[in-house]
Amino acid sequence: MGLDGFLWHVTNFFAPAVWVGFLSAAWVKLIYRHRLQGVAFMRLLGWAVCSATLALSGSLFFWGRDGKMAAYGAMVVGCALTLTVLGRPRRP
Repeated sequence: MGLDGFLWHVTNFFAPAVWVGFLSAAWVKLIYRHRLQGVAFMRLLGWAVCSATLALSGSLFFWGRDGKMAAYGAMVVGCALTLTVLGRPRRP
Protein backbone atom coordinates (compact mmCIF):
# COMPACT_ATOMS: atom_id res chain seq x y z
CA MET A 1 0.00 0.00 0.00
CA GLY A 2 1.33 3.38 -0.97
CA LEU A 3 1.09 6.68 0.84
CA ASP A 4 -2.11 7.68 -0.95
CA GLY A 5 -3.79 4.40 -0.01
CA PHE A 6 -2.75 4.83 3.62
CA LEU A 7 -4.11 8.39 3.71
CA TRP A 8 -7.44 7.22 2.25
CA HIS A 9 -7.68 4.47 4.87
CA VAL A 10 -7.01 6.88 7.73
CA THR A 11 -9.42 9.47 6.31
CA ASN A 12 -12.18 6.90 5.88
CA PHE A 13 -11.57 5.54 9.38
CA PHE A 14 -12.01 8.95 11.04
CA ALA A 15 -14.77 10.26 8.74
CA PRO A 16 -17.66 8.71 10.73
CA ALA A 17 -16.31 10.18 13.98
CA VAL A 18 -16.05 13.65 12.47
CA TRP A 19 -19.50 13.38 10.90
CA VAL A 20 -21.19 12.13 14.09
CA GLY A 21 -19.41 14.78 16.15
CA PHE A 22 -20.45 17.56 13.78
CA LEU A 23 -24.07 16.45 13.56
CA SER A 24 -24.33 15.97 17.33
CA ALA A 25 -22.85 19.37 18.13
CA ALA A 26 -25.02 21.12 15.55
CA TRP A 27 -28.16 19.37 16.75
CA VAL A 28 -27.48 20.14 20.41
CA LYS A 29 -26.65 23.77 19.65
CA LEU A 30 -29.86 24.12 17.63
CA ILE A 31 -32.18 22.41 20.11
CA TYR A 32 -30.70 23.89 23.30
CA ARG A 33 -29.67 27.30 21.92
CA HIS A 34 -30.97 29.22 24.95
CA ARG A 35 -29.27 26.95 27.44
CA LEU A 36 -26.00 26.82 25.49
CA GLN A 37 -25.77 30.51 24.65
CA GLY A 38 -22.47 30.88 26.49
CA VAL A 39 -20.86 27.81 24.92
CA ALA A 40 -19.19 28.27 21.54
CA PHE A 41 -20.09 25.90 18.72
CA MET A 42 -16.44 25.15 18.00
CA ARG A 43 -15.94 24.03 21.61
CA LEU A 44 -18.89 21.65 21.35
CA LEU A 45 -17.63 20.43 18.00
CA GLY A 46 -14.10 19.83 19.23
CA TRP A 47 -15.15 17.86 22.28
CA ALA A 48 -17.75 15.84 20.35
CA VAL A 49 -15.31 14.90 17.59
CA CYS A 50 -12.62 14.07 20.16
CA SER A 51 -14.91 11.76 22.12
CA ALA A 52 -16.17 10.04 18.97
CA THR A 53 -12.60 9.56 17.75
CA LEU A 54 -11.54 8.09 21.08
CA ALA A 55 -14.50 5.71 21.08
CA LEU A 56 -13.79 4.59 17.53
CA SER A 57 -10.07 4.14 18.19
CA GLY A 58 -10.75 2.29 21.43
CA SER A 59 -13.10 -0.10 19.68
CA LEU A 60 -10.48 -0.76 16.99
CA PHE A 61 -7.98 -1.57 19.73
CA PHE A 62 -10.50 -3.70 21.67
CA TRP A 63 -11.96 -5.76 18.80
CA GLY A 64 -9.03 -5.59 16.43
CA ARG A 65 -11.11 -4.56 13.42
CA ASP A 66 -13.11 -1.64 12.14
CA GLY A 67 -16.79 -1.41 11.22
CA LYS A 68 -18.54 -3.06 14.16
CA MET A 69 -21.95 -1.71 15.08
CA ALA A 70 -20.88 -1.61 18.72
CA ALA A 71 -18.13 0.83 17.74
CA TYR A 72 -20.64 3.16 16.12
CA GLY A 73 -22.89 2.83 19.16
CA ALA A 74 -19.95 3.75 21.38
CA MET A 75 -19.35 6.81 19.22
CA VAL A 76 -22.92 7.99 19.68
CA VAL A 77 -22.89 7.33 23.43
CA GLY A 78 -19.52 9.06 23.80
CA CYS A 79 -20.78 12.14 21.96
CA ALA A 80 -23.98 12.20 23.99
CA LEU A 81 -22.17 11.95 27.32
CA THR A 82 -19.65 14.60 26.36
CA LEU A 83 -22.29 17.04 25.17
CA THR A 84 -24.36 16.38 28.28
CA VAL A 85 -21.44 17.27 30.51
CA LEU A 86 -20.69 20.40 28.47
CA GLY A 87 -24.33 21.48 28.59
CA ARG A 88 -24.70 21.30 32.35
CA PRO A 89 -24.96 24.69 34.02
CA ARG A 90 -21.85 25.89 35.82
CA ARG A 91 -21.97 26.55 39.53
CA PRO A 92 -20.60 29.91 40.68
